[in-house]
Amino acid sequence: MQNAQFDKPQFAPPSPVVVYGADHNADWQSEQLRSSLRYLGDVIDVSETEPKPDNFVDISSRVCVLTLLHGGVGVIICGTGIGVSIVANKHRGIYAARCMSTVDANDCKVINNANVLCLSGKTTVDENVRIIKEFFATRFEAIDRRMDRVRRIASVESHNFLPTGVPVQIVLLWHGPYSDSALITEYLSPAGAFLRCDPSLLPDGPLSLSLSEKGMFRVQAQVVKRDLTGVAIEFTNGSEEFYQALSRILAG
Repeated sequence: MQNAQFDKPQFAPPSPVVVYGADHNADWQSEQLRSSLRYLGDVIDVSETEPKPDNFVDISSRVCVLTLLHGGVGVIICGTGIGVSIVANKHRGIYAARCMSTVDANDCKVINNANVLCLSGKTTVDENVRIIKEFFATRFEAIDRRMDRVRRIASVESHNFLPTGVPVQIVLLWHGPYSDSALITEYLSPAGAFLRCDPSLLPDGPLSLSLSEKGMFRVQAQVVKRDLTGVAIEFTNGSEEFYQALSRILAG
């Protein structure tokens, strides 16, 4: 009998967190792709998070938000890989690449330092596994020419995007089952916030927050990460007024 360790794919050293998402056009590949990814780190499948995303836009966005919050690597698959890559690259700090071959996977890491891999359901599952293996086995080539290009990309990003998370302290009111609690943000972004508080204070599941003690500017949120100093939350569904107020705060 062979030693089980020799049956495992020989991937690069594991990443701490790998965030995975698939839409209905490519979910048939999920079992095999997740099996490959589990050797790379702790896998978060966004289909198992709440509220459950049910289209490629929400799936890609959830993968990117969680990838940024956990400092991990994202893997997303849809029918073509095009839609999820377009959505992914709307997030500051995400460098997503649609890869149809192992050459693409190598180049996007060596040249562009990509942190989200986008796959196509039209590619065979065996080829997608090989693409994943190449993507995670490859490292950015930090030579002067490559570094200059990446810095230029970051400069364009800084000009066109709001910061992913800026140190802004505002009060968000949590409307709990028995009373309201005032929570102070440490970092704030259009996608969520880090709240410095007792990490056990907020429950799992949907949360109702507002920017006003009168309950105005409401947003639904959920906890996505807890540590000793507080919790990271993701905004899941807010009023237009909430996001307008948030934009004014971040722009100021």
